[in-house]
Amino acid sequence: MEGIKEESIHHTAVKLADEIKNLSIYKSFYSDVQKLVSSNNVKKEDFKQTLQQAMKEKGLDTKLRNTVFHWVRTQNKQSKIDPLTSLSKASAQWEKRIHKSLNSMCSDLETSLAKIRPQSEQEEFADKWNELSTYSLDLSKYRPVYAPKDFLEVLLTLSGYVPYTREDEPKWEFAHLPLQVKTLDQLHNFVRNSNGRCLDLVLSTGGIASVTVGLSEEPLVPVDAHHPPLAVRLRLRPPARPAPLAPSRDSFCKSWNFYKADFRSLYSAIANIDWSDLYLIRDANEAVDVLYSRLNKEIDKFVPKKGFGAYKNKYIYPDWYTADLIKDIKMKGRLHKEYKASGCKEDYLLFAKVRTRVKEKIHRDYSAYQDKLQRELAREPKSFWRFVKSRSKSSNKSRLEKDGTALNDEECATEFARYFHSVYCDRAPELSASQASRAGGSEGAARVHLQALAPAAVSDALRALAPKRAVGPDGIPPYLVRDCREVLAGPLCHIYNICLESSTYPDSGADPDLKIGDGQVKKGGFA
Repeated sequence: MEGIKEESIHHTAVKLADEIKNLSIYKSFYSDVQKLVSSNNVKKEDFKQTLQQAMKEKGLDTKLRNTVFHWVRTQNKQSKIDPLTSLSKASAQWEKRIHKSLNSMCSDLETSLAKIRPQSEQEEFADKWNELSTYSLDLSKYRPVYAPKDFLEVLLTLSGYVPYTREDEPKWEFAHLPLQVKTLDQLHNFVRNSNGRCLDLVLSTGGIASVTVGLSEEPLVPVDAHHPPLAVRLRLRPPARPAPLAPSRDSFCKSWNFYKADFRSLYSAIANIDWSDLYLIRDANEAVDVLYSRLNKEIDKFVPKKGFGAYKNKYIYPDWYTADLIKDIKMKGRLHKEYKASGCKEDYLLFAKVRTRVKEKIHRDYSAYQDKLQRELAREPKSFWRFVKSRSKSSNKSRLEKDGTALNDEECATEFARYFHSVYCDRAPELSASQASRAGGSEGAARVHLQALAPAAVSDALRALAPKRAVGPDGIPPYLVRDCREVLAGPLCHIYNICLESSTYPDSGADPDLKIGDGQVKKGGFA
């Protein structure tokens, strides 16, 4: 008997091996086994045991079991049940359903379904049998023996009684009706609870490109074993509207990064600039060009440049975040990605360690920043109001829309210029001393006489510049001009006196024009 059993198992194994060779995963599985056999983990002396142990360590035994299970599930199962047998079973189920419905009805009416009548009652029924049809019965107390719901439940149990031989043949059974329901892939959630079940579902509607559901690592409430906390990540589908034009190369500009400047060398270079030829120039525009060209030349040598444009940083950190804290935050994000990709416990422990360190540094740096604000409140009140403003404002960049379409920076400026075009002058005013004298009349008008400025007055004015003011169109910060006032007072005084003598304003420097069509509209009413 044992020999017959072993022979049957042998034939089944041979058939299974032949079938697995025809599967699509056979080549990759065979290649993995070959690599494993040629490794040092498999010993020639104990080939079978070492190979099985190595396959378990590499997970190939699980892969083999899954392959066998998949093959068994995909085989055509011939129905060996006779159709009449299936119908007889369905008939028995139907009779049970009717019997159950009758019992329920009799319970509601408080009447026994069947009982032996007494002898006297039997004789009375036999004598009055022909008169039973004349009895008046209250039919409202009676109901049908079965309901449509009961009939549907019986129909759903009639499955598998139609034999089929081909996999592609339709299975015309009541349990295989094409009902419009959500598939498992559309339910999104595959996180199981402590019992290995998915009780919580995540459904999505239109407007969402993808949904990713995972186990939350930082739950907000105590964890329920039957309903584990979920972390749902949504990627919204962009609205159907014309996309804004990509920023051109002209939208990017270069700015000096004075935080990394070599001020000692810069101040020394500015102090050694020769301005002798500038004092010989009598044209304001030419003098301004010479001034900026020489200043920019020295600044370019000792101040690095930074590029900025339409694209901003992904994260905006608070003012009180230190460089060390930002570095750890970026490291925490990188370690979290590595843990989500690998699922390794060692990666999670490393991520948790950095996360704890980040929380401690945030608390420490925030407390230190608050203490600094309180100490310097009387001397530096702007820092306090800057902190209040950073807590109240939103980090989202404001966006202008027209007719449902978002506008970029250039389009915003054009639309504002078109809207306020009517209040601008359409011709350039002339600053002429002779015309101003004639416009005043014979008796003269109120005038202010400006004499030539002295370098000392210009130096005093530069000393009064606020060092923390914003940078102007030329990109030079105010504190640089204030610190170099002894060197720049002479050239600036010469340019101011040229402007006073000629009653002109230099056109050089930044040109804040807003163009509309073929014309131009300048800020301040100059066209």
